[in-house]
Amino acid sequence: DAECHAMLVEILRFIAGGADLGEPGSVPVLPDIEIVSACVHQAWMDSKRAQGVESRKAEDGEELMVDYSKLSEKAKMLDRATVTAVYQAIESARKDKL
Repeated sequence: DAECHAMLVEILRFIAGGADLGEPGSVPVLPDIEIVSACVHQAWMDSKRAQGVESRKAEDGEELMVDYSKLSEKAKMLDRATVTAVYQAIESARKDKL
């Protein structure tokens, strides 16, 4: 949705150096990992659907092309790991700017 898209764009702009998510030396104000994970999952599904993919299953057979809230905790951990890696990249970028 538009709110997720705007949030992801803001985070990516910060990583690219075009936005500031906090003053140097302060803790960046980043959205809750769970909210961003749901957005990342939606963006992944949108990308797959744009490629004509309607179903994607995990190795254990779980259907992944469903709303984030319907995923198992194991499947949600994939999106959380992505967001965590991005947040770590943001912290690294902030340190490099100091």
